[in-house]
Amino acid sequence: MTDKTSMTSRRSQTIALSAMCQSALMIQHVSKGTILDKDSLMCLFNGVIATDPQSVFDVYSSIETLADGAKIGPTPVIG
Repeated sequence: MTDKTSMTSRRSQTIALSAMCQSALMIQHVSKGTILDKDSLMCLFNGVIATDPQSVFDVYSSIETLADGAKIGPTPVIG
């Protein structure tokens, strides 16, 4: 595996992990009665219905909406 392929794979994995964390965060918000951000919700729904993606960007077209999920944990993953 080349360095470029490794970085692409690592970035894709980071984006997918951010989406999972974003989902957990949104479940927490719903349980507390907080209104969800429409863009974040649609990004995650689109990820569920993507049936034949060529890349992680086909699944999550707007990775900026996953920023809250990337910030979960002791060190932010993105930005």
